Amino acid sequence: MTENQQPGISVIMVCAKRTRHGRIALSRLARQTAARQMELILIVPSRKAISPKEEDLRRFLNCRILEIGAFRSEADAKARGVMAASGKLIAFCEDHCFPAHDWAETYMRRHAEGDWGVVGATICNANPSTAASRGCFLVFYGPFAHPRPAEEAEVLPSNNSAYRAELLQGLGERLKGAMASESIFHAELRRQGKHLCQAPECRAWHMQPSRIWPAMTEYFFSSRLYAMRRAGGWKPARRWAYVLLSPALPLLRTWRALRDGRAAGMPLGLTLSSLPSAFAILCAGTAGECLGYALGAGNAERMLMRYGPGREGVYSENDLAAVARL
Repeated sequence: MTENQQPGISVIMVCAKRTRHGRIALSRLARQTAARQMELILIVPSRKAISPKEEDLRRFLNCRILEIGAFRSEADAKARGVMAASGKLIAFCEDHCFPAHDWAETYMRRHAEGDWGVVGATICNANPSTAASRGCFLVFYGPFAHPRPAEEAEVLPSNNSAYRAELLQGLGERLKGAMASESIFHAELRRQGKHLCQAPECRAWHMQPSRIWPAMTEYFFSSRLYAMRRAGGWKPARRWAYVLLSPALPLLRTWRALRDGRAAGMPLGLTLSSLPSAFAILCAGTAGECLGYALGAGNAERMLMRYGPGREGVYSENDLAAVARL
């Protein structure tokens, strides 16, 4: 890549190990309409650990593989990718998320059309055949479910948004914290007068766990970490007020999940059948939040590495077959 070939967008993917769904996700990225304007940055323990297809890598304007050894946290891995990026925009794509063919092109067009600090994708469920998967989808991505109107947003989907590079690369020591809790970072950007855009035509299909326990476990630890970061600087009285009021959260958020499912056009029967799974996940998340507000993050960041990237064991053969058909 020469100096006058600055990528229009750098796409960061964290791959903790080689998985079938990761290979499919990489193949989808390689077939983007804007692949020749894209820089791909793969964050891996070692190149040997993931063995990417060379024909896929050659499709991009530029590809960098950062070998970082044992992962300390996903946020640390993402931050390293951000600092290595040379594109005007920086987007994240998970190894279990599968973007539409014009995903990167849409990100670049949306940023060019307006004064947006961040543009977020709308999310589709890649494996909606089970109630557990649908419940997970409503909890994690209900507010961003496709279709949605094009609008300015207060928060955008973590790991599925595109930032102006200078917003991330100018954070310095605060970058890792922003990558650990993107929703909190989005609130900070809005306080600074930056604008966030939900782009309905920028779609990605996200694969959900088809078993409820891994989803509950992941949400417990991610919620504990979120609460610790959110409550930074709060007085003890405020922290404990949130702890005492938290039992109401699962019911309130289950109602929101029902609303989000209906807004996304999910049939009422399917939505209702998904709510028990959603409620169980939300209860786990509330428990994590309570601990985070009361006692801090504990070992949440380390435990998330067990239930985050490279989690092929939580997906069934039917889930993987559904992704292969996308």
